[in-house]
Amino acid sequence: MSKKCWYLTYTNCAGASGVGYVCSEDLIYVPSGGGCGGGYFVSSDLGFNAGNASELAGTVQQVSCSFCPGCCTDPVAVTYDCINGACTKKDVYKTPGLYANLSICEEACGTGCGGKCISNADWAQIEGLSGQLMNRNCS
Repeated sequence: MSKKCWYLTYTNCAGASGVGYVCSEDLIYVPSGGGCGGGYFVSSDLGFNAGNASELAGTVQQVSCSFCPGCCTDPVAVTYDCINGACTKKDVYKTPGLYANLSICEEACGTGCGGKCISNADWAQIEGLSGQLMNRNCS
């Protein structure tokens, strides 16, 4: 198994809350069986109670490897944006990459685009009007 970066939140037996990042193959919070009536964290490679104490409450979420330097490498995600009725990789025009994959983008970028993009016909009209303005003598 490869290592991942985990964000954990906890409330300890004294009622104090905290957060942390853990580099581990896996990490779960078991909500019962802890020493103060709560639960504990378990990791297959770090062992029983990776947080090293029983907790009243806890959560675990996998996060980007950038939060755990030297731990792991995030897979390179290809995201897309709907530009002028076509799905384009975010790197082409340095856009934000609103759609997680091509099929989601194509679904949203179809006819009408649900307000997220404009149709090819509308874009052609904008280009035509823009061309007319460029050729206009405004002096």
